[in-house]
Parts: sequence; structure tokens; C-alpha cells
Amino acid sequence: MKPGEPFILCEKYTKLQVKKEDGTTVAAITKDDWNLADGYTIVLTPNYDCKD
Repeated sequence: MKPGEPFILCEKYTKLQVKKEDGTTVAAITKDDWNLADGYTIVLTPNYDCKD
């Protein structure tokens, strides 16, 4: 993945992982499920410029 490239889950990218510097996974998100470590929050920020 290149900087600035969209990472919305699709055919190309099917899993998003968030890891700490020590390699510990704190969040894993797929199209069908999500897993989040205690004490962490996922915030999805909408693109208000997007026209549906």
C-alpha cells in the first residue's frame, strides 16, 4: 500500500490491523467481523465532502 492510497476494505485489502510498536495487535477489522483490545476505541470519521 502506498501513502495516500485508499484502504477501504475491498477485494484488494480485506483486513485492517492496528499494531503497537512492539508488534501487539490491538485491532483487527475485516468485512465481516472486528476484534478490539480492551482500552482501545475505533473512530470512523466521515468524509463530509463525499456526495452520495
